[in-house]
Amino acid sequence: CWVALAEAHQLVAVYTQCLDRNAAAARMADCARRAIALSPKLGYPYALLGVHELTRNNFVGALDYGYQAYHLDPADPAVAMRLGYFLIFCGRTRDAAPYIKAAVDQDPVDGRKYSLLWGIHFCMGDLEAASAAGQRMVDLGMPSIALAVTSAAQGKHDLAIEQYLQSQQMMNDIIL
Repeated sequence: CWVALAEAHQLVAVYTQCLDRNAAAARMADCARRAIALSPKLGYPYALLGVHELTRNNFVGALDYGYQAYHLDPADPAVAMRLGYFLIFCGRTRDAAPYIKAAVDQDPVDGRKYSLLWGIHFCMGDLEAASAAGQRMVDLGMPSIALAVTSAAQGKHDLAIEQYLQSQQMMNDIIL
C-alpha cells in the first residue's frame, strides 16, 4: 500500500503543475521510505526515491537509487523505465536504451514507455523507429506530439500538422 501511495504522490508531482510539486514529491519519498522499511528488497520504492532526487536536482542521487532499484528488481518494467529515464535526463541516451527497451518488452501496453523509447530513437537519429514509437503511443490512446515532431523532422509537414492537431484534440478530450 505504501508503494501505491508513493506512486500516487509521484503522479501528482509530475503531472499536476499547478499544485505544490515539492510537497507531493516529499510525500512520495516518505511513502517510499515506509515501503522500504517494511520490504527492503522491493526495487520500485528506490526508483521512486530517485524521482524525488530529480525533483531536488540531485542527478547523481537519482541514478544511485535507479541502479539500486534495478539491482533489486530488474524484472520490474517500472524500475527499468525509471532507470532509463534517469540516464536520459543526465544525457546518457545510449546507456538508457537497453533499460527502456527492456521496459517496453516487459510491459508493451504502457504508452509512457514508448514516449521514452521515442526520445531515444529521435535523439539517436533513427526517425523511422521514432515514428513507430510515436505511433504506438497513439495506438495505445495517448497523445503523441512526438509523432508530429518526427514527421516534421522527416519533412512531412502536412502530416505533422495533422498529427499535432489530433494530439491536441486528444488532450482536450482527456482534460474535459
